[in-house]
Amino acid sequence: MPTATQSRAPPGRRQSRRPAQLVALGLASWVPDGLEGAGEIGAVFGNLVDNALDAVAGTGRPEPRVEAVLRYDRGAVDLSVYDNGPGVAPHLRGWVFERGSSTKPASPARPRGIGLALVRAVAEARNGSVEVRGRKGGGAVFTVRMCAAEQHQGARRHVTCQADADTSRRLREDL
Repeated sequence: MPTATQSRAPPGRRQSRRPAQLVALGLASWVPDGLEGAGEIGAVFGNLVDNALDAVAGTGRPEPRVEAVLRYDRGAVDLSVYDNGPGVAPHLRGWVFERGSSTKPASPARPRGIGLALVRAVAEARNGSVEVRGRKGGGAVFTVRMCAAEQHQGARRHVTCQADADTSRRLREDL
């Protein structure tokens, strides 16, 4: 029987080496059905959560934690992922988004430095931005803001997206 820090992988799947962590999705999180670019938004969200889980896995903290908030407002998606891992040093905060840059060891079987470069590319392609900052008490906060229009009955609804800081600021204040 698996313990709290172990899990049993389904047949044919590799078992994760990560200890159990608490992943919480903010109560105010939501996006509308039929959002244009939902696959890209999901890839960005998944990448940031996966990286946060990796960050907290090796900390030795008694309560590793990852929190996420995802919102849609007036044509823009805001998402933030918070963790209590080691954080990102201020001098590395731009570098981590460059293709090939990683704080984790790479191998031919597992190249590194692709995910955060992809996050930045998707955000910028959607007239948005991505940032990382430190978290009070330790850890990192990755925040992405990007445009995404709702689609209704197969037609795209035109929405003007303003990549302003107000929504991202409100998002950070919720956690």
